[in-house]
Parts: sequence; structure tokens; C-alpha cells
Amino acid sequence: MKEFMNEDKCTPHYVEWTDHKIKKYWDVYETHPALFRTLIFIPGTRKNPALDAVVNKSCKLVSRNSKILDIGFGNGYVIKKMALQGYECFGIDISERNVNLTLKEILEDDRLNKKNITLKVGNILQLSSIFGNNLFDLIIATDIFEHLNDETIHKGFQGISRCLKKGGYLFISTPYKEVLERSYVLCPDCHAIFHSVGHVQSFDEKRMIDMLKRHNFQVVKCTTETHRNTIRLCMAKTYDNLRRIFKIYNPETRAYTQNLYTIAQKI
Repeated sequence: MKEFMNEDKCTPHYVEWTDHKIKKYWDVYETHPALFRTLIFIPGTRKNPALDAVVNKSCKLVSRNSKILDIGFGNGYVIKKMALQGYECFGIDISERNVNLTLKEILEDDRLNKKNITLKVGNILQLSSIFGNNLFDLIIATDIFEHLNDETIHKGFQGISRCLKKGGYLFISTPYKEVLERSYVLCPDCHAIFHSVGHVQSFDEKRMIDMLKRHNFQVVKCTTETHRNTIRLCMAKTYDNLRRIFKIYNPETRAYTQNLYTIAQKI
């Protein structure tokens, strides 16, 4: 490792994700205009095909006027889409800065019924303390579980189960069979090594189904779909230039990605 040490004697090390680090990371990532709020969309549009698929599938599960919760709602893409279709939408996000920014955007959108949208600051371990029990017809967790350690996943499922009505649905979306190491990056300042967006878990059908069954959910459907990857598309021009200069091809720069969509029901 000595060859990687710089003049400041910074030794390469893997990031240990504490609650404090996670909150600081998402405070910046979710609200900085050059990061999440740009990278979530296909360049030149306001669309995200993977999240549109979540909305379309969710609308088939529950009727209008149902109560839905989006865990880690990001910029509110799913909430805004479903609120426009008549659902009563709730959201929870770890970043207070992001919650405030998303609320501001919602207030400025004349199409939205503000009374049908409630956003709270918190994490997956605080669901029942914030929202109570047996409230929601549908809970959505898009790109959440790959960020959580095993203990948090276990406790998170307990909270989800308490908040869902009996017979209510849980919709989980994660990357499919992600090879985490291929997205590792190195901080040039401190030489910290970490997944570029903080993923610490990888899922396939078997692992997801087994995990849900252990937590007393009945799996309704578990499928994979391929969608255009908004982050890679945003960076495509840079990658294309690099490939032309260095005559390299990295399959991880492809503009498509596979998602695992899982629908389960509270027994």
C-alpha cells in the first residue's frame, strides 16, 4: 500500500459508514445541483425510466386515495407522480436539507395538491415512531436496501411491517446482482475508498425472496428489468472522450442497468 501514500501520509482505507457520515453524505449528494438532482434524469429530459416503472407498477397494486409511503424519497420523483394521480403520499428521508428543498419544490408546483403530501425527516428505523402503526396500503423502498447493513435491514423490516396495514404491499427496487467493487472510488484528499453512491449490499432473486419470507412477507412477484441508467448517460460524453483518447472500453460505463423489482404482501 506504500506506493499509494501521498505526501500527507494518507493511507488508503475503506469508509466505515456511521449514522453521522451517512447523514452528511446525503445532505450534500441529494441537494447539490450538480449531483443527484441532475443525475437522476436522462440528459435533456425530466424523466427517469426506472422510477417511472416503480410508479406504474405501484398504481396497479392499490386504488386511488390509498395511503402510500416512499422511504428515502430523494427528490420526490415517485411521490410527485403518484400525488398527481390522486394518492395520499407520505415520504421520509434522512436529510433534513433534502426534505426542505423537496417541500419547496412541491409548494412551487401548481399541479400538486399540497394537502395530499406529507414529508418527514427520519430513517427506516423510525417509521412507526413517526407515522404510527397499520397506516399504509403501500410502502415503496426504491434504491434503499443496498445502502443498509444486515442489522438495519432486519430492524427496518420490523418497522415496515408495523406501519403496513394487513394485506398491504411492500415494493422494493434494488440494483440486480451488482458487483460492488466495480463502483469503488478513491477520494484524492484523504484516500478513502468507497462505493460511489454508498452501496454495501448486492441482491438477486433468491436473497431477496428469502429475506422477505424470514420477515413474514408473502412474495407476490420478483422480476428484473433493464432501464437506461441516468447517471451513466449523464457521464457518457466524458467516457466517450476517454475511450477515444485511451482506446479503452469499460463495460461498467454502459448506459443500461438491471433492476430487481420485488412486490410482497404483509401476511
